[in-house]
Amino acid sequence: MGNEKGQILSLNLETAYVINDMRVQFFSQIYTENYDEELICGVRDPAGAEYEESYYTTNSNKQCHIINTPARESDYLCLDGYIVDGYILYDLHIAYKERDSAQAMELMHQWADLLSND
Repeated sequence: MGNEKGQILSLNLETAYVINDMRVQFFSQIYTENYDEELICGVRDPAGAEYEESYYTTNSNKQCHIINTPARESDYLCLDGYIVDGYILYDLHIAYKERDSAQAMELMHQWADLLSND
């Protein structure tokens, strides 16, 4: 994204993977020094949806904000983890079945630890 002056304000990167029955998407939003708007994070779900929040402290003492959304019609639960590092917002989104809950949370923690070691 840019402005009328031709300055780059932000870049969005996205990748998607399938690990067993889990669908994993990784997002990076990189904000430049030209970005001057408020940074807002949200869950990809309709208003009024139920969710649980938790925090995970990584090995390098960064906070990962985790949003856990219960299953809907598809029987998939969702985890979203957010880490802010400088001008970059990282987000890992995992859609998984109930039986894979422990594996999904472990994957979230591994991602957060690997990301914060860079």
